[in-house]
Amino acid sequence: MKNILCVVPSFTWKVHEKVQEALKNLIVPEWFEMDCVVIERKIIHVARNEAIKMTLQLKYDYLLFCDDDNAPLNNDALKLLIEADKDVISWIIRKRNSTWLAIFYAKYDERGFREYISFEQIPETENDVFEVANCWTGFVLYKREVLEKAYIKYDCCPFENKLCHYIPTVTNERVELERFIWSPLIKLDDDGKIQIIKTMSSEDILFHERIRLWWRQIFAHKKVILDHYWTNGEVYKV
Repeated sequence: MKNILCVVPSFTWKVHEKVQEALKNLIVPEWFEMDCVVIERKIIHVARNEAIKMTLQLKYDYLLFCDDDNAPLNNDALKLLIEADKDVISWIIRKRNSTWLAIFYAKYDERGFREYISFEQIPETENDVFEVANCWTGFVLYKREVLEKAYIKYDCCPFENKLCHYIPTVTNERVELERFIWSPLIKLDDDGKIQIIKTMSSEDILFHERIRLWWRQIFAHKKVILDHYWTNGEVYKV
């Protein structure tokens, strides 16, 4: 029997009712068991690190992150991710207030410097499971061994909120903490001189960059689709 820990980080402690319903209806494959936990009133990177710690201490085989406003549309979403048998595998969802998807491919310039670009549409591939350069953590399944390596390597803090810039916003009486990490992007100008450009990366993008350092790939599944709900009633569909 293998065990899955499903964690919903919720700074506002308000998990959307559609998310609650979707998680209750998820099909858990035979020979698997799943426990669901909501981590409330904690900054997002703290909640994610706590989730990893729980996964390791309680000897879960998998960690499933689900955001409090992202609801899987199909009840076999978890089953499909498990069957894909990847170290890290993600969902397909639209960014809030955007036509772009929250999965990324890497664009390289002539000098080999990388930039993450969001997919606008689900790409045409031979298989339902395809590699992506990075993704957000709205609905992502991790194998235990990947988390263990990251947790030890980064001193119990693989999700890091280094040099945070907090922007509180209020929407329908809900307070959100928008998190950004300033990370320097190094490029060369036309004269060959080094330029350091400040860019913003969220804590999950940084975490997946760290995973990729060990040659671990990140994948997405075409059949795992989510709606992105928000407090004003809008739904961002793929």
